[in-house]
Amino acid sequence: MLYSYQVNAQSRPLNFPKGNLKNKLNNKRDSIPNNQLVRPERPVKNLRQNPRNKPIQNNSLNNNNQVTQDTTEMVELNRSDELENFKEDGQEIRFLKGNIQMKQGNTLFFCDSAYQYISQNAILAWGEVTIIQGDSVQIFSDSLRYFGDTKDAYLIGNVVLKDSIQKLFTERLDYNLDTKIGTYFNGGLIDNGTSQLTSQIGVYNTDTHEAFFKDSVLIVSDTFMLKTDSLNYNTQTQFSEFLGPTLIVQDSAKIYCESGYYDFENKFAEFDKNPQYVKDDKVATAEKMIYDGEIKVIILEGNAQYTEDTRFAKADRIRYDEVNDITDLKGNAYVKDEDTEVTSDHIIYDGKTDSYTTEGKMIAKSEDQYIEADYSKKDGTTGNTILEGNVIIADTTQILKGNYVEFNDDTGDGFAAGDVFWQDTVNQTTILGDSIFFNKKTDYVNAIGRPLMTTIMDGDTLFLSADQLISKKMETDTTEIDELLAFKDVRMYKSDFQVVCDSMSYISSDSIFSFYYNPFIWSDSTQFSADTIHFTMKNEKIDSVFLIQNSFIIDTPDELFFNQVKGKYITMKFKESSPENVFIDVNSESVYYALDDQEAYIGVNHTKCSQMKMEFEEGDLKFIRFYKEPQSVMYPMKKANHSALQLSGFRWNQKQRPLSPADLNTPYHFIYTGKMNKNTNSIPSDDLPIDEMKTNSKASQDKTQETKLDETKEQDNPPINIKKNILRNRDTKNKENKTIDVQSRDD
Repeated sequence: MLYSYQVNAQSRPLNFPKGNLKNKLNNKRDSIPNNQLVRPERPVKNLRQNPRNKPIQNNSLNNNNQVTQDTTEMVELNRSDELENFKEDGQEIRFLKGNIQMKQGNTLFFCDSAYQYISQNAILAWGEVTIIQGDSVQIFSDSLRYFGDTKDAYLIGNVVLKDSIQKLFTERLDYNLDTKIGTYFNGGLIDNGTSQLTSQIGVYNTDTHEAFFKDSVLIVSDTFMLKTDSLNYNTQTQFSEFLGPTLIVQDSAKIYCESGYYDFENKFAEFDKNPQYVKDDKVATAEKMIYDGEIKVIILEGNAQYTEDTRFAKADRIRYDEVNDITDLKGNAYVKDEDTEVTSDHIIYDGKTDSYTTEGKMIAKSEDQYIEADYSKKDGTTGNTILEGNVIIADTTQILKGNYVEFNDDTGDGFAAGDVFWQDTVNQTTILGDSIFFNKKTDYVNAIGRPLMTTIMDGDTLFLSADQLISKKMETDTTEIDELLAFKDVRMYKSDFQVVCDSMSYISSDSIFSFYYNPFIWSDSTQFSADTIHFTMKNEKIDSVFLIQNSFIIDTPDELFFNQVKGKYITMKFKESSPENVFIDVNSESVYYALDDQEAYIGVNHTKCSQMKMEFEEGDLKFIRFYKEPQSVMYPMKKANHSALQLSGFRWNQKQRPLSPADLNTPYHFIYTGKMNKNTNSIPSDDLPIDEMKTNSKASQDKTQETKLDETKEQDNPPINIKKNILRNRDTKNKENKTIDVQSRDD
């Protein structure tokens, strides 16, 4: 490279001989400015005239005017129209004029006028000076000072250096015919036909075509512009090396750097030291910038940053493919746009399809969503997104975790698998499972693989497990309703009640839980069973319970004696989570064990009737009313056949009762004795709808109440006051060691 070339701007002194030739030279081109050359003080004598058609001949030039190989280092005169020899200060000087031709080796010199200093082997020439060096270099100027021993040429005025590739234009040029290096200090221009280069200082080697330019360097072509302070440049290969602040403009792109190189022929460049790239609204910076014009690729290395419109990206390395509009960010990758910011080890973005891929831990944040995964891929054409490894998706209302998540932005459909965690943060509901199908737009969730759901109810945690759980929203004309469905082997645990059944549903608008296919519900020492059970919630507390078909309630404080109530329908109303009244309708039957004030058993009562009603006060049973021809028998404790008093359909089902959340997934087969619906994923219809049941129950109560008021005096079985509530919550744990005092009466 030429950047280490030392320029010697000082020319050797070569003055005109003394004397005045101004009046003898008729051609105005012979005039040399006084500030460039010094004329001799005395007139020249013995000027010899030669006919123009008979120039002075030299044997070293053949008839074909072809230059032979160097035989001497002396500058020889081939011809001149006029010639005068004289001596001055002891040196021989020759004055030449008109059609002058001289040579040194294979180099030819042409001019209109000249002084030839024989002893110094030098020339002082002016007037259309031409130097021809071999068949590759031609130099033109107004004047020339040439020293043959060192082959240094100093050319002044309208200098043109022409080689096989381009032309160099300047006002002053120092050129060495041995090294073939030319130097200018007062501005120059190089033109290769397709581009032009200008600078204040230039050093050019016509042999190697390498050049060094300094101060206000400018390269211009039809599609390219380069401005720099210092430049190494090969005019043949168009390889340039930037040695100072440089600005490149190509098409609409601008590149700035303070060091680097550009291979124009191969369209490959490397920019170092504070490189910057600007194109339209795109801005890029890095420690190093690489551009490959053949494949239209830009590479930013080291603290790389890229801005486009509202998008900002940074990474250790950024690669941008202009043709395919693909951006590849590696190492501490970060991308931010108007809505989202993404961080990952590796991000690949396809601008044409608005698709991206990330490798390594990825975090995507927006105003209303947070996404995290070890790998992600989004297809902008289909809207599909795939997330793998430690996936977290969170928004303002939901959180989803899993090992694999796939969803579609357009439809909202999605799928999650592998240790799935889903949470509704508004309703404080969580689902754990193997797989979940969901829809973000409709808030639909379908969990399979024995999922476990938890939710907060009345300040306590409710646990629900089944083979399949579905949560969805239903829209009506006036409101939006949340619905929860559970299928196959449903189990529920809460500290104050537990449930097992085949399937269940929950409707938020009415706060109704519905349990299907022979459900069992336990609350403390009480067990409820029926073909279908509904219970409604109010302020997160049980408000009412409806048992439909084969309804059965069992209560026992000690699992020795069982209070029982059965009927086709049973309706229970609660107040502050305690029973207020119970109404049994159609084929009512009860067995209860009476206690005295000391809570000792005094007997057992078995009653059959059409309907019965139990009233409670602060959780204690105050009385029971039997309606429509009741049949009642009271047995003393010692005479009662307690096994025979177990009503038809009696089943004390403690084996299936969940005693803790861990029991919700304990292996066992749910026992169903009724007929299964052919569509196992559908909720069956009740024999008697809830609304109809409420109406019938109220009508029956009203009718019975009227009968009771008319016939109270005639009834043989007045209300029985009992201290202990057969459905009252008991602390059975404290009564495990209680001594039961069995008493009987003769009557």
